[in-house]
Amino acid sequence: MNAVRIAVSGMGRDRMKELLERLGGERVEVRALSDIEAVTGVQRGEIDYYLGACLSGAGGALAMATALLGPQQAVRLSGLGGTPDPTEIRRRVDEGAKAFGLMSAHVDAGIPPLLDAILDRASRTSA
Repeated sequence: MNAVRIAVSGMGRDRMKELLERLGGERVEVRALSDIEAVTGVQRGEIDYYLGACLSGAGGALAMATALLGPQQAVRLSGLGGTPDPTEIRRRVDEGAKAFGLMSAHVDAGIPPLLDAILDRASRTSA
């Protein structure tokens, strides 16, 4: 399996990058980019997944992704009043979503199940 290419942007992007690299090891290649760089990278096939974080989990984290990739590809993982749901995360990854937004306060709770789902999907599709 080739390394999964993930771009992160927004609030706490350095924390997201560190956490993804620590949990994913050699299975991931993580880049900290602006949202426009990351989303256009997904469009061009240079990046496999985009993860953005902001105060709401939707606005700054997903606005560019929703505009350029469409609402089926851009998924809000958490927001005010809701924390990341591992079952929903896995379902959306399996459906082919490529861009994910979450509240910056939920980075530590949202990244492990998201990365697990992404790596599981990658191992199934490369086999």
